[in-house]
This record gives sequence, C-alpha cells and structure tokens, in this order.
Amino acid sequence: ISNKMPIHINIEEDYLYQLGVKQAEELAREKLEEIRKQLVAKTRAAKRAIAKAEAKAEKAKAEAEARAKAEAEKRTAILNMHKAGISSEQIAGFFGIAVEEVQRYLGEQ
Repeated sequence: ISNKMPIHINIEEDYLYQLGVKQAEELAREKLEEIRKQLVAKTRAAKRAIAKAEAKAEKAKAEAEARAKAEAEKRTAILNMHKAGISSEQIAGFFGIAVEEVQRYLGEQ
C-alpha cells in the first residue's frame, strides 16, 4: 500500500516540527543566557581578585619603603650620635638594640 500511495510531507512546515524547533531555540537562548551570567560573575570575581592582589602588593611595597626609610633614619641617627661622642652602649640603650647592632651600623659608614 505504501508504495502505491507514497506520503510526501514537508517536514519544515509540520506543526510539531516547528514546535520542537521553537522549544530548542528557547532552550538554547536560556542556556546561552545562563552561560553569559556565569561568565560575567567569574569576570567580576577575577577583577576583584586582581584588585585585591594589587592592593596587597601596593601595601607591601609601601611597608617595605617605610621600613627602608626607618632603617636609613636609624642608621643616620646612630652615626650622628656616635659623632657627637655618645657611647655605643648609650646608643644601644636609647634604641633598645644590642651593642653589636650599633657596632654593625658604625662599621657600615
């Protein structure tokens, strides 16, 4: 029977086919939107992490510069005190450091 009465259907005009295509397109749009939102969230998180790391690095740099400046000021003060005739023991007591450390500073001049 089927050879004598072939059935010709234009699948692209079929209602159920069109309904399936529309559902597939909608699912694809939803999935794409979900992926886009995840990407935006991950991008924001990465930017926050980068900003936090940059702030931490800047803070560490500022602290290192402050320590270096304080060390230079300490060295200068020790040298000036020594030039003024203050003993190493008195300088050590003033700064709360060991006499050996004062001697090290004096040896660096």
